[in-house]
Amino acid sequence: MNEDDAIPPTKRWANRPRLAAFDYAGAHAYHLVFNTARHEPLLVRALAEVVVDAIEQAALATSFELLAYTVMPNHVHLLVQGRDESANAVRLIQQSKQKPGFSYKRETGHQLWLPSFFDRIVRRGDDAVEIAAYILANPVRAGLMSAEDVWPYSGGTLLEATLGRS
Repeated sequence: MNEDDAIPPTKRWANRPRLAAFDYAGAHAYHLVFNTARHEPLLVRALAEVVVDAIEQAALATSFELLAYTVMPNHVHLLVQGRDESANAVRLIQQSKQKPGFSYKRETGHQLWLPSFFDRIVRRGDDAVEIAAYILANPVRAGLMSAEDVWPYSGGTLLEATLGRS
């Protein structure tokens, strides 16, 4: 019996806002967001860099292309595209959160992340460049930098293409 078997089916996914009939696997694109515990601004300097590294490693390990990402002080945005049928968005999030969360808990005794994540499946006709622009402009909208700057905790292939890097 696993942990979810003890929870009534009507309550099982109450705190996990996933689509019941969708397995989050395969060559799909997603806009994913996950938050720090209590929405505290914990993701700064060294911890933000650890999170960026974990996201990049998780994307490689789970067969996702990182189109765009931004690590904000209290949340993370990802725009990803599954490379093949082995890509799994749930595993991507789990692996992205695991190492930073473990290290933070060991150092502070506190949780780093809220459970689960929010997702939007990017469908045909959705403009990935527009979604990436929204993600990458988060620090500007939050007043953390000017529009001319590049947030140090952002990246992805769409950002690299706009900056002329490959």
